[in-house]
Amino acid sequence: MKAANPRVLTVNGGSSSIKFALFAAAGTPRRLLDGSLEGIGLARAKFRVKGPNRADNFSRSVAAPDHRAAVAVLMDWVQEQLKGASITAVRGGKSIDTSMSFTPTAGLVMGTRTGDLDPCLSWYLARAEQVGPKQFHRMVNHKSGLLGVSETSSDARELLEREKADTRAAEALALFCYQAKKWICALAGALGGLDRIVFSAGIGENAPPVRARICHGLEFIGVKLDQDRNHDGAPIISSAGSPVTVRVIRTDEESVIARAVCRELKLGSEKEHEHQAG
Repeated sequence: MKAANPRVLTVNGGSSSIKFALFAAAGTPRRLLDGSLEGIGLARAKFRVKGPNRADNFSRSVAAPDHRAAVAVLMDWVQEQLKGASITAVRGGKSIDTSMSFTPTAGLVMGTRTGDLDPCLSWYLARAEQVGPKQFHRMVNHKSGLLGVSETSSDARELLEREKADTRAAEALALFCYQAKKWICALAGALGGLDRIVFSAGIGENAPPVRARICHGLEFIGVKLDQDRNHDGAPIISSAGSPVTVRVIRTDEESVIARAVCRELKLGSEKEHEHQAG
């Protein structure tokens, strides 16, 4: 099945610059935004993005001493636009439920996304604050979540660094952990019990304090965390006698995406496709 709204990101590298553009790929390709990194190798390079809305446009100086650093800047920006979080209930290797819904905005509070909202909020904001559909869409996807609550950052690492001196940063992290804990309990009900919890990806892999706060209070469903293992980022961070095993598993999402694209475009042998599908 093809994606309903496929997107194609093109990247064109030069000797001291990188140009990129995002296209809607349904039918005739339509440019959605473009940008560039100019002056790679100089003391400060210029990172520019131009989109259909004025709010999407920006130009700022970045450190890009070489093309590797410039690509890292671009990929960090792309990741920032896509930053999300979710919890999935898995039985027998297959997902049976997830915190996300019709769009990734639903469910768990994320870096810049709200997570679950009262559907009538859009009507209230339209009536009371004259917030239109585009403005509402941008607010709940790009201006909310950890960024919206903290008013400073969508990055959990930065919030952890400043939470002792910044009440809003502490509130953002507390909200994230509370929502994650609530979703774990909800999906444990969907599964009819819990064998293990797996933390992965950005926050799950790299934020021991967040893992500890999420697991704290879940003893009633069999979660017992080993604080030393958790601090060290061991593969198994639950205690030896914990009824529920708690793991930290490193992800390689790029490889999974690449395999899926190759399978969809039939790049490679039929045997490879069958192996990937199985």
